[in-house]
Amino acid sequence: MAIDKSLSLVLLLLWAMVLSSTINAASFMESQAEMEALLKWKASLLERQALSSWSLLPNANASTTQDSSPYNWTGISCNSAGRVTGISLHDAGLQGKIDNLSFSSLPNLAHIVLDQNALFGAIPTQIGTLSELVTLKLSSNQLSGSIPKEIGELKKLTMLNLSHNHITGSIPSSLGNLTNIVNLFISDNQISGSIPQQVGNLKFLDQQAAAANLLNGSLPATLGNMINLHFVFLCGNEISGPIPSEIGNLKKLMMFQVCANLLAGSIPSNLGNVTTLESLLLFENHFHGSIPPQIGNLYHFADLRLFENNLTGPIPPSLGN
Repeated sequence: MAIDKSLSLVLLLLWAMVLSSTINAASFMESQAEMEALLKWKASLLERQALSSWSLLPNANASTTQDSSPYNWTGISCNSAGRVTGISLHDAGLQGKIDNLSFSSLPNLAHIVLDQNALFGAIPTQIGTLSELVTLKLSSNQLSGSIPKEIGELKKLTMLNLSHNHITGSIPSSLGNLTNIVNLFISDNQISGSIPQQVGNLKFLDQQAAAANLLNGSLPATLGNMINLHFVFLCGNEISGPIPSEIGNLKKLMMFQVCANLLAGSIPSNLGNVTTLESLLLFENHFHGSIPPQIGNLYHFADLRLFENNLTGPIPPSLGN
């Protein structure tokens, strides 16, 4: 009986060693694949001086094998298992195609910060495979093509910044799946089409900026569902129709800027319910009728611009509040 127990223990220990060895081998192979994907992208860049530390060769003063791993590569962060979790290369002088980076080879990425470089090409659809992604900042580059609908698969995403690029096409309705998004910036592109109704699903959204595009159609009534919204920046588009009355539901709204569009109708009186409002920019539109006296309820106002519209009637005395 004692021999059987000892044999069972030995076999169990051997099995644990084999299993551990298998896991370590698999983890090593996955880590190698990540490094190869990063090095392949580095090799494709036209300007990559900031990535001189990206190498499989150890540093001259290397004391451990870790010196040749991504742990010490500029802009790369890793977890305890050595897997790449972040790429942070803000204003690093990089020039090249973003779609040469194999995102599908980096499944543990939580943060991608590549803003203020000279990256070009389309945002690859494989970015939708990054189920752990929380931050995606690609602003101030030269990206083109459309926003891939696969971005809607990034259920953990809280920050999406694609501003100041050459992105075209429409806003994919799949963006409505990003129910954890807090900041959404797509200003200064050539994005066209209407704002999808599905944006109303973004209950945690704090800032929405889509100014200086080619957006048309009307403002969706579902905008009123975004109860945590503080900032709306939509100036410089071709949005038409009225301001939906549901805007009065946004009790945390501080800035509502829709200037230089084709908006019409009257200024909704229930804007007076949004007592947190500090900035209301409605200039260069086609609003008509009178200024609602409820404007006087907005005690925090710092910036009100209504010029270049078709407004009539007196300035309400309540403005003195």
